[in-house]
Amino acid sequence: MQKSISFAVCCYNSAKYMEVCLRSLLKGGDEVEIIIVDDGSTDDTGRIADSYALKFPKIVKAIHQPNGGHGAGIMTALNVASGKYFKVVDSDDWVNQETLDILLARIRENREAPDLYITDYQYFKGEEGTPSKRISYSSSLPALKEFSWNKIGKFNVASYLTLHSCMYETTFIKNLGVSLPKKTYYEDNYFIYKPLPYVTKAFYLPFVFYCYNVGRPDQSVTKRAGIAHFRDHLAIAKLMFLEHDLYRYKDNRRLFSLMYHQLRLVFIIAILHTRMSKDKQAKTILKDFYGDIRAENPRQYKRLRYFSAAMPICLPGFVGVGMSHFLYWLAHEVVRFN
Repeated sequence: MQKSISFAVCCYNSAKYMEVCLRSLLKGGDEVEIIIVDDGSTDDTGRIADSYALKFPKIVKAIHQPNGGHGAGIMTALNVASGKYFKVVDSDDWVNQETLDILLARIRENREAPDLYITDYQYFKGEEGTPSKRISYSSSLPALKEFSWNKIGKFNVASYLTLHSCMYETTFIKNLGVSLPKKTYYEDNYFIYKPLPYVTKAFYLPFVFYCYNVGRPDQSVTKRAGIAHFRDHLAIAKLMFLEHDLYRYKDNRRLFSLMYHQLRLVFIIAILHTRMSKDKQAKTILKDFYGDIRAENPRQYKRLRYFSAAMPICLPGFVGVGMSHFLYWLAHEVVRFN
């Protein structure tokens, strides 16, 4: 019998915390498939992965590969996934058991499966940490029923769709031919964005499913890491910009609004981190970024740069840099993303 969910757990030197994640996923029993991708780890990650595969051979698969980054790990897991749905869970995060049970029951009972399930997620600082901000879509999405994009409301700045909140149907995502770049951070934004206009049915469960562990100093979402990897931010923003001409979906006002919201936030985040960087090449790299996307789609470029919240941080000189630091601080205060 086909598994309900294939969980992809991409690991790189995750030995200290990956078992918390794996134990939470194992609570799905025989209805789930857990694909651990050891992405060239140099600690005990590979040994732990093999021990779980040996102990739970009908549930866990362990795959070892040379280091290719998070995106390469997702693609490896997707290629072998056999479950009805495909869900990525970072090795330092975990899932809520009650919502997992509800989700599995829903998948089991619903033969006409939606292309996409959306759930809430919540921030934690460590497994024993007090839960903090919850990201809810209750003001934007119809709850507990299937819907198309023309039935959704507006998304606020904190509630854009992420890898934490989304779970695509496996065959659907495979047929789209999504391909993620190797050794590039923040590729998950593209993974969520590319399929959006092809989704015909979605379903929103207004419960916390994903428990997002923040606060480790080596995470890619920290301010220091974001600035250090500003090139990756720009690369993913460019990839998303070039993937869809949003004006093709102008007749579907709500889909256009959702996709513009997703793209705009990634665009702003990329520019924020680039403007805050002290790298001597950052200014030239950003100029080239603007030139490349303007040449491909001037209308979309103009709207993003001059007629959105990105406008203040695109201002030249110290004004734009100062606005970048201020808006980063403001966003952190509102969303508490690390």
